[in-house]
Amino acid sequence: MKKVIWFSRHEMNKAQIDGLEKVYGEIEINQINKTISLAKEIAEEISNAEVICIVAPIALQQEFLKLAEGRPVLICKNDRVAKIEGGFDFVHAGWFQIQEIKVVISDRLDN
Repeated sequence: MKKVIWFSRHEMNKAQIDGLEKVYGEIEINQINKTISLAKEIAEEISNAEVICIVAPIALQQEFLKLAEGRPVLICKNDRVAKIEGGFDFVHAGWFQIQEIKVVISDRLDN
């Protein structure tokens, strides 16, 4: 059984769980639902996980990647789908492993 940390305010839905189980087999999910400024605030939980799944801003994603020390750090994509009766649903569209985070800045625009 793979130990998965889920850093998100929302519980993982069935489609997300099914997607992880398709890749990793049976999983045990430890959800962390709290606000943090730095990933090291939950370093112990990260070190106890074999797979790290996160919903976080890019700066925190970079910290999670560093603390993961080679273990997979995953983000999920959701498609926004219009409902016939109005409003939207968010439909799980897959898990993606963060390989690298880099910021590329263009030349100055106001020259």
